[in-house]
Amino acid sequence: MAKYIKYDTNSTTNVLIGKNESQQTGNISKMSICNERPNGSTDVSLVSIYLHDGVAANDIYIIKQVDIPPSVTLVLEDNLSFNISKYSLKINVVSTPAGAIELSIIIK
Repeated sequence: MAKYIKYDTNSTTNVLIGKNESQQTGNISKMSICNERPNGSTDVSLVSIYLHDGVAANDIYIIKQVDIPPSVTLVLEDNLSFNISKYSLKINVVSTPAGAIELSIIIK
């Protein structure tokens, strides 16, 4: 089953799939991340997706600080599955200007 997430400046968590989250699995075949900022905008969104076991020094990055331009969707299809009993799947977004974050994320 797909998971749909709206991630913006008001998002209070950076966890996409939590460690041992009920009704979830670490078997992911595809993830799409759409930057919903208007086309022509000069905003920059640097996106990192990573696996976290509770210790920041052990984070395993799937992508790190990838610039997704406004009105563009990034699709990830390789090496996404993970051990949900050991890791959480997290996102970190740095934006310029600060607060200019509007992402739609689909995880299948």
